[in-house]
Amino acid sequence: NGQMRTTYSKQVRVSWLLYVSLCCFGCVVVYLMMFSSLKLTETNEIPRMAALNQTHSDYPAPTSSSIPIQSIPPRLTVNSSVSSDLPLYHAAPERLVVVSVKSAQDAHWIAQISLPHILYLDSQQQTATQSTSFFLHIQPQTKTEVPAFLRFIIDYYDNLPRNVGFVNAETVTWKHSIPKYKFIKDLKWGDHSFFYLDYATFKRLYAMGTQERESFELFWEQSGFIYTIGPTPAYINTYLGGEFVVKKQRILLRSKQFYESLLSWFLNQQSLSEEVAANILRAVWAVIFGESASASAYAEGKCHVLVCRRP
Repeated sequence: NGQMRTTYSKQVRVSWLLYVSLCCFGCVVVYLMMFSSLKLTETNEIPRMAALNQTHSDYPAPTSSSIPIQSIPPRLTVNSSVSSDLPLYHAAPERLVVVSVKSAQDAHWIAQISLPHILYLDSQQQTATQSTSFFLHIQPQTKTEVPAFLRFIIDYYDNLPRNVGFVNAETVTWKHSIPKYKFIKDLKWGDHSFFYLDYATFKRLYAMGTQERESFELFWEQSGFIYTIGPTPAYINTYLGGEFVVKKQRILLRSKQFYESLLSWFLNQQSLSEEVAANILRAVWAVIFGESASASAYAEGKCHVLVCRRP
């Protein structure tokens, strides 16, 4: 009986070992089959995604009146010590000031900006400032700041700062006596998704029946906004000046192709004068970045834009 029990115990152990071995072998086989299946799926997915990328667009199907995307003027980096590869900063800063420089004489205050900043310099200008804490780009020779602002968004679309301020290089802010470097420092960075720097002049523009309405409707259709944003608004409630602060998330509401198309249209269109097209864009930046065309004036006025120090 003792011998039989010993033999039976050995048989049970051997059976368990065989069972465990078969289970392990089965698990290995299943894992290998799943791994092979995943690799096959991944291999098949690559050409499928490539095909989707070729055909996918953020825009509705083109029509006969759509404006084709034309070639964008090249970006040139004039700092020889800076790589021409984007992005030029290794990590996107929390706040960044983008300055459009049309005249070197207007740019002496830029060295006093305490925040990271990038200059987009008119191609005719040679130098802008003695500051070395910035990256310098050449923008197409134009009369307005609009191409510089759009060029920055295109250049840094994949590595945008959390908050971006877009300003001109005039010494003082539009219709305000505060030096611009101090004005920029006192802005309510991060408090709002979008706001214009000018808090004093709020107007309703391009309403039906006004002289500017025809130009506005022409702009809205030919720029492609009628397809990418929606029907032409009945009017635009806006602040003047065209300088603003916007959050990264609001810029990313539109695709990179949207900004490329808009810049191409602005530089190549001949239906409107550059100044008229720029004035309309200054009024509709807010709409581009997700604000309502019928927005109300800032309830806090100056304190909506600037940090108001209470006594």
